[in-house]
Amino acid sequence: GARVVIMPGAVIRSTGGERPPHPVTIGDDCLIGPQAALAGCALGRAVYVATQVMVFHGAVVGDGCRLGAGSIVHTGARLADRTRVGMRQFAVPGPDGAVVTGDLDKARELLAAADFFGKVFAEEAPADLIELHRRSAAAVAAEIRQRSR
Repeated sequence: GARVVIMPGAVIRSTGGERPPHPVTIGDDCLIGPQAALAGCALGRAVYVATQVMVFHGAVVGDGCRLGAGSIVHTGARLADRTRVGMRQFAVPGPDGAVVTGDLDKARELLAAADFFGKVFAEEAPADLIELHRRSAAAVAAEIRQRSR
């Protein structure tokens, strides 16, 4: 978007290639703080992203949202306009788009149903986590090799 400010150390990347595509879009008048990480997400207009915020694949952040330092907007969460996610809080997919909480156990419970590996890697989570992580790393490595050509 127009008039976007991106501070030093921020990482902004789309994903795709060997896995489902997730482009990044950033609306007008956003501020992206230092060391923020945006991966395959969409930000509306005039969104404030503080230091070390993470916004993951398929997340949608509405206009005028404020994401506090160290907060995480997880895969598939959909924040309504003007939502605030406080410092070190989590926004995770919920029945109305997103649940914002500082309760790690509650966030983990909701994330278990969010299917991170299915959405990001098109992988069903096998019982063997080593195999899941091996296949995930292989997909990212193939994507990097494809981009470097």
